[in-house]
Amino acid sequence: MNSYNLGLRFIEVTRRNPSKPALFVSKETFTFDFLNRRSGQYAEFLRKTGIGRRDVVAVVGEKAVWSYLSVIACLKLGALYTF
Repeated sequence: MNSYNLGLRFIEVTRRNPSKPALFVSKETFTFDFLNRRSGQYAEFLRKTGIGRRDVVAVVGEKAVWSYLSVIACLKLGALYTF
């Protein structure tokens, strides 16, 4: 069975399209580069608190850019997320 990591795929897409729009939330536009950098910072924070592969992270709050960053951070770690 082939393993496919969406977190790594996001990084690959970011490398090819860093300045392209990736997310539109409440009349704001966020680039792939912004989402990649910020989700990377959050992934590092989660990793330092002990979150890792196959752990479950609850994403709580309104669907704003921070919710999407949390999901991408979980994908980068190989963790699961739930809303």
